[in-house]
Amino acid sequence: MKKLPLSCVPIGAVGFVDCVAHNKNRLLKDYSYCVGGKTGFTKKARVIPLHISPGGDPVAYFVKGVVIAVRHEDAENILVTIGEE
Repeated sequence: MKKLPLSCVPIGAVGFVDCVAHNKNRLLKDYSYCVGGKTGFTKKARVIPLHISPGGDPVAYFVKGVVIAVRHEDAENILVTIGEE
């Protein structure tokens, strides 16, 4: 299984969140909803990139039953494993 930043996952590929890294300026709390949260990019959450906006940023991701738009700079800090859980 291959680990890479969420920003590098191709549209339609299935990945599973490994961790939400710290950004130098802030922690990505908006996307992680704390580790015990029910929505967002929590560990082992299944994530699928759906659409790239016309301007190229943000990208829409399907995760835990919702679609979340994530900017490229934030997606670089969300590490995922491509392939089976």
